[in-house]
Amino acid sequence: MKKNKTKKLLFLTLLTLFFAAVFHAMPYSPWEIVRIEQAIYLDKSGEYQKAIDKYNAVIEGWSDDALSFNNRGNAKQALGQYIEAIADYDEAIRIDPDYTLAFNNRGNAKQDLGQYIDAIADYDKAILLDPDHALAYNNRGDAKQTLGRCIDAIADYDKAIKLNSRYISAHKNRSSAYRRLGMVDKAKADCDKAMALSVSLINCF
Repeated sequence: MKKNKTKKLLFLTLLTLFFAAVFHAMPYSPWEIVRIEQAIYLDKSGEYQKAIDKYNAVIEGWSDDALSFNNRGNAKQALGQYIEAIADYDEAIRIDPDYTLAFNNRGNAKQDLGQYIDAIADYDKAILLDPDHALAYNNRGDAKQTLGRCIDAIADYDKAIKLNSRYISAHKNRSSAYRRLGMVDKAKADCDKAMALSVSLINCF
């Protein structure tokens, strides 16, 4: 009986040491992990202000968490708080200068503010960090198309589609660029492709 108790105590001790080692090696406490998971869920559910409140709680306890700054920026951007979102992306990039997605997201916020040249610079940086970042190519194409640089935009959409042939937005956006250049057949082909890939897209031509 005593032997069994000793084995049980040893097992519990080892288990405690294991979890202590795991959590010590991780950048978050268990409670911060829960808050981040809750915030991400609320963000995806469209409850952006509640998500922001959760990210605030995490950042208060972990001020060097680039992920929470980036994600809080996304929630703020969804609420139209573009300047505040950019400040969060700035902080995420300060903490992690190689944070590709934060550069892409900051570019999106700058586009929303009409700062297209600055947005392109952020997409350039995202692509430099990750040459296979299809999202950044598509978004850079959007900024270029808005500036009337349709040929350059098409080159970016081409790259995004090469990386992801099922990229609906890239096909739709390339269709728009072709249409602006008067290349109707190519515009229609891209629109048809986007519609074939999407169950919700009624028409883009």
